[in-house]
Amino acid sequence: MKGIHAFIFIKDEEKGLLALSQGRAKSLVPVFGGNRIIDSYINPLVLAGLGGISVLTGGERDDMKDYFLYRYGAHNIAIEGSPDPLGFLASARYERGEGTLILRAESLLFVRWEELLAFLRGLPAGDYHLRTPRRETIGFFLVEGSALSRAKAVLKEMRARRRSTAGPGPVESGPAGDGETGGLSIENSWDMLSRALAKSAKPTTFPASLFPFRTVSEYYGGHFEILRDLEAHVGLPQLLPIEKVDEKSLSSVGPTGHVKDSYLSYSCVVEGYVERSVIFPHVRIGKNAKVIGSVVLDYNSIGTGAVVHNTILCDNGELFARMTPNVGEGARVGGEDETGENTLFPRFINGGVTLIGRNVEIPRGIEVSSNCYIASETGKAAFKGRERVRASETILES
Repeated sequence: MKGIHAFIFIKDEEKGLLALSQGRAKSLVPVFGGNRIIDSYINPLVLAGLGGISVLTGGERDDMKDYFLYRYGAHNIAIEGSPDPLGFLASARYERGEGTLILRAESLLFVRWEELLAFLRGLPAGDYHLRTPRRETIGFFLVEGSALSRAKAVLKEMRARRRSTAGPGPVESGPAGDGETGGLSIENSWDMLSRALAKSAKPTTFPASLFPFRTVSEYYGGHFEILRDLEAHVGLPQLLPIEKVDEKSLSSVGPTGHVKDSYLSYSCVVEGYVERSVIFPHVRIGKNAKVIGSVVLDYNSIGTGAVVHNTILCDNGELFARMTPNVGEGARVGGEDETGENTLFPRFINGGVTLIGRNVEIPRGIEVSSNCYIASETGKAAFKGRERVRASETILES
């Protein structure tokens, strides 16, 4: 086989993640250690020396372009904003004998990519449905240029279905002016393509772990599943920081700090107590503060004497690590109770997990109970006159 070209579809919305994916594609949600979901696909492929990588955004996405320019500017990664991703795939040109790897960056994927690429290069001509031992879809691998004919067949089937549904007359273009797909989103394009390929592709299993993160509670539980089995993932590029980490950006645990059974990323300062938690980069934990059973994303600062328990603290839009706490001194967030569910979002937040959105400031001394949801950008005014946010309560107003 001459080579492999990877086409990676982004995943846009994931309503079940609430504040975690609010205002950004799911593919850009931060995951274990501080990288984004899409980095678990792109970064290992770059490190493995794969020459051709195309990211299909399904439209003009400045957030995706900015991220790839910042993270992968030195690498040859094509960002394709075509509103017709299936049409793009059908028109893509590659040499005979080149394999086509089709992926979707919707889940955190742990797989030994160099071994997977070697495995793929050894496959005979044909279409393959790559799955984990649990029969979860990793993606599709098409050999000998069959991606072209397969995508054309999907487009033809799609046009025929729309004509039979719409009756006589021309097929109308969708919002993006796409007469071929009728303005289908990248979500629908992926669904159409994957269903068509799954019908004829040969199921092929390869060792991998997939964390779909479809809800807040699933995101929380998945991080602790990784933490419990961390030794099995040591050395995988998915856990290595993409940012350059030197001695100045190493984390420090002060004389009053203690970290137990946790994962501590770079550029953190711990002066309090951390147990059974996942701490992302650029986090400060003050003296006598306690973080237990929690996932603390980038740029959070937890004040002196505060307690964070069974909670997800979303990342904050900061350029530098916060000096002023966004979880105030003496505040208590989350609880020990691991039962119950949120009143407004019971399917998404349950099992005692509390979610604090992005750029939220928890005032000093206030208590936020279990199964609560504080939406992103909620200001201190929303807590005025309160001493406590009751269990399963939601605050949506800013």
